[in-house]
Amino acid sequence: MPVYNGENYLQAAINSILAQSFQDFELLIIDDGSTDRSAEIIRSFDSKKIRFLQNEQNKGLIFTQAKAIAASSKKYWAVLDCDDWAYPQRLEKQIRFLEQNPDYAAVGSWVESIDAADKHLGIWKLPYQSTEIRVKLLFQNCFAHSAMMLRRKVLDEMSYRVTFYPSEDYDLWVRISRKYKLANLPEVLLKYRIHTQSISQTQNQKQHTSVLKIIEEQLAILQIFPSQNQLDTHLQLAHLEKNIDFERLKTWLEILYEQNNRLAIYPKTDFENLLLFYWQEVVVNRKMTFKELKQFTSFSLSKKMRNFWKILLKNCLP
Repeated sequence: MPVYNGENYLQAAINSILAQSFQDFELLIIDDGSTDRSAEIIRSFDSKKIRFLQNEQNKGLIFTQAKAIAASSKKYWAVLDCDDWAYPQRLEKQIRFLEQNPDYAAVGSWVESIDAADKHLGIWKLPYQSTEIRVKLLFQNCFAHSAMMLRRKVLDEMSYRVTFYPSEDYDLWVRISRKYKLANLPEVLLKYRIHTQSISQTQNQKQHTSVLKIIEEQLAILQIFPSQNQLDTHLQLAHLEKNIDFERLKTWLEILYEQNNRLAIYPKTDFENLLLFYWQEVVVNRKMTFKELKQFTSFSLSKKMRNFWKILLKNCLP
């Protein structure tokens, strides 16, 4: 649990781990030079399960994560941010999954998002099958970092890279997925807090830039070196934006499909199914006209894809 000025929610976060149904763990808390009451709150806990380390000054999240990894020696390594809350059976269920599935490197879960006042905002039903996750990582992060549990030995092979901060976790999952399987448990095991001081809110532009770097690195493996317009289309597709340009979308989907078909970087069926999913979601959101749909009948993909266009066209007919 990395901590930096986390006094508002820290006590609840620590209590959620101490109350876990699985009790054979060490809670390593590293205070990254906090200037509030964080250290005082941590010291107030009388638990032998807690090991408390402090940075002499604020070193940043990547340094603190590396310090935590170096200080840990257990078989599994789990994360909880100091403003989040773990459901009581989180550790038990994730350990059981990894014990029963030795070919998986890490596992996350679905997430309940909450605000600063603990108000329910929604459920993130993240993809949970390994093959879908591997393909979808080309478009976006598929995990909540605060919900993750990894095999410790995997972190000896590859770890967080500072050049991708504040999306260093996304970069890590992409690299792990090239060698191992990843999963999310299809149930809510974490409350993820969204507030004005969270990284996603305070470093939005940096996060956008680092996400682009991660996506570009993956596209390069497909021997695709996109223009800015193509990158914009890729992100619009990932976010299912309504104002997407359909001519650019057509061209971009063709490039993705043809390059993967040629190089076989991703499993063909899973890759095509994801393109179909994105296309269908875009169509539903945009409510394409019959004229717009008709221009895609010449889309040079597989028979399955062409049949899909025909179905869409038929459904648009009066």
